[in-house]
Amino acid sequence: MEILNNTTPLFKIRASALGQLMTEPRGKKEKEDGELSATAKSYLTLWYKEQLYNRRKPIESKYMTKGNECEDEAIKYLHKSWKNNKEQFENDYMTGEPDVITKGEIIDIKNSWDFTTFPLFSKECPSKEYIWQVLGYMWLCDKPKGRVIYTLMDTPDHLIPQGDDPAIYKYNGLARHLRVKEFKVAYDEEKIEQIIAKVKKAREFVNCISL
Repeated sequence: MEILNNTTPLFKIRASALGQLMTEPRGKKEKEDGELSATAKSYLTLWYKEQLYNRRKPIESKYMTKGNECEDEAIKYLHKSWKNNKEQFENDYMTGEPDVITKGEIIDIKNSWDFTTFPLFSKECPSKEYIWQVLGYMWLCDKPKGRVIYTLMDTPDHLIPQGDDPAIYKYNGLARHLRVKEFKVAYDEEKIEQIIAKVKKAREFVNCISL
């Protein structure tokens, strides 16, 4: 990894964590000056510790486990010709690994835990972090279009809470419109410039952290 001032690793934001970096600070002046939020600073402090210790604490939850285990199935359900991307992309400010890359589009898939968490009636993407994530992927891969697609796949039996009726977590017999919800992401050059500015601020912040 490249080093700043011989001691500090060069920070590049992971697209999946972009939402944390881009969180707006609470103060009006801080917002106007493009300063980092408390959320961003907390993320950067942990990131720096991970570099110093050469370790990364795994983040685990039943929601993430289902998402990972059902990703390939969800991709096949959405489009038979789509492939699960395994390539890592990188530029001067960011790294990332999109779920699906087509000729002109980035697709990021989010597997809902169950029908109660599926955004069936949402008019806009429920998560701003996912919008930032896809925008980052679009920038990394030079794609003009992007989508966040929520899917409602059968929950693997071993993840179903003991005592619950398994039928609650099975959806294969339902119509597609009850299992797929799409949200388009528009490429925004102004937001890309904001990302670059935030990464530069982040590097200044990390460079000032002392032991």
